[in-house]
Amino acid sequence: MSHMHVLYAHDCNWTFRLECLTPDDVWDAVLQDSEHLVTVYDAANKTVRGRPLKELVANRVPYRSRGWCKAEVEWSSCRSKSEQNQWIDAPESEAGGGWAQLQGKVPMAPEVFEEDMRKAEFTHRNDAAAVLELQRKIFHQKVSECRRALRAHLPKGELSQLAKALIHYKKLKVLHLRNMDVGAAEAEEFAKVLAVNSTITELEISVAGSARAECGAFWKALVDMLKSNATITCLKLGFNDIGDDLTKALAEALATNGTVTSVDLRGNNITSEGCKGLAKALKTNGSITTLDLRQNIILKEGFKAFTEALTTNRTITTINLDYNGSGHEWLWELQKISKTRKESTKPILKDAAAAQSHVWTGKVRIQTLASRLTSNSVTTHLDYDYPHRAEGIKAFALALVLKTNRTITKISLKQNYMSDEGCKALAEALATNGTLTSVDLSDHNISDEGCKGLAKALKTNGSITTLDLALAEALKSNTTLEFLHLQNNYIDIAGVKALESKILTNVIQKRRWLRHAIHRNHIRADHEEDEEEDVEMAAGFCLQPCLRLLRKVVCGCLWAACNNVP
Repeated sequence: MSHMHVLYAHDCNWTFRLECLTPDDVWDAVLQDSEHLVTVYDAANKTVRGRPLKELVANRVPYRSRGWCKAEVEWSSCRSKSEQNQWIDAPESEAGGGWAQLQGKVPMAPEVFEEDMRKAEFTHRNDAAAVLELQRKIFHQKVSECRRALRAHLPKGELSQLAKALIHYKKLKVLHLRNMDVGAAEAEEFAKVLAVNSTITELEISVAGSARAECGAFWKALVDMLKSNATITCLKLGFNDIGDDLTKALAEALATNGTVTSVDLRGNNITSEGCKGLAKALKTNGSITTLDLRQNIILKEGFKAFTEALTTNRTITTINLDYNGSGHEWLWELQKISKTRKESTKPILKDAAAAQSHVWTGKVRIQTLASRLTSNSVTTHLDYDYPHRAEGIKAFALALVLKTNRTITKISLKQNYMSDEGCKALAEALATNGTLTSVDLSDHNISDEGCKGLAKALKTNGSITTLDLALAEALKSNTTLEFLHLQNNYIDIAGVKALESKILTNVIQKRRWLRHAIHRNHIRADHEEDEEEDVEMAAGFCLQPCLRLLRKVVCGCLWAACNNVP
């Protein structure tokens, strides 16, 4: 028993508390029943045996008022995750009902716990001194080594406790506060402590939905904190419905903050007005590299503001604007900007152009992106996924870019529905490009003609190591390809057979190992040419050629390994 606190404080254990006392009517009934025995340790006889309830010393003191019970709660609260310490029989009046009844608890600083212990009660003897000493020891041992802390479902008052304890977290780097309730006074107290904190670099805050209407003071205090804090680099405020006014206030603080590099503002009901404030901040901020604004209500004016901000900002690398307002009216505004504003010839840092590509759609978007990338000297990765069937245009623009750009090493064009004509244009660029190492062309309508063009390009290209498409003939002469993915294309049986022979040749002769994903391909069976083949069609897919191909490839690889072929 001398080390029972280890069970309560260890991060691998969980504490589930039953705090409610036995109901009075049940207690009285058992008290009168002499046949009902309670199994307890009998100190006089040094045995464990059953005794009638009336022979025992009654303890009807509430759980939270008992000295050692208070200690158990505090030891359990010192874990890095508050969810590992729960009161599981809380009545609805205490817990708020439903799923929210599992509330979080912040460990008390020793001086706060000492004050709380003045009201504690003990059944047999007063152990207050021992409880205080043990709590102080465990608290400092746990929090001084804590590097990541998750405090979830905090009720009002707990943020104040955290403010008082935070000074003792000497190594804390990451602090997550999720679904919490907060009062105005404790918000200001917490913000003042954060302002001078010198360890936390990542801060995540999520306010409970029921408390958002009353937490304006908290956000104001947080904004003021950012004006003086010099250690927080990652700020996550997603899904708090903070709206435009608070976003503008936050933007003003970020305009002069030189430490924050990543800001997450997803799902905050931010419109173009709030977006203008953020764009203005980006014109002067020199530290933010990533801005996440997904799932807001940003329309054309917001996109326009960011377009203008990116012409002067040389730090931002990623702006995510997915799942914002729909409609194409802002495209015309973008066209107007393109005509009246000269394109910047200075480098845009990594992924900035790609971030803009997530914002724009259609012909204007592709041409502008190509224009920027042609002279870009920093961008290395370009993701262009799911652009709603812009067809062909993108391939021609990117082909133009790849003939001149010498920094892009990875490009993703998944689900762009590129035609054979666009594929050929891309292939011409790849033939002379010596920088690109990875190309993803999954989920296209590319057929044999487009594949031939890409195959021809691979015969001369000496840099590509990863290509997500089916290119059998090129594998015979290409010596750099290591990974091959064939998801969601239209390959007939002849194509599968060609892959079969070329992959085996490449594995054994070129000493390369190919990894292929052939699932979900719409492999067409030509019954006139392959009547002798026992081909079973199921749900439009021909599976046997794939299985035979995989079997032969695996056998070929095993043969190479057994014969010591590198």
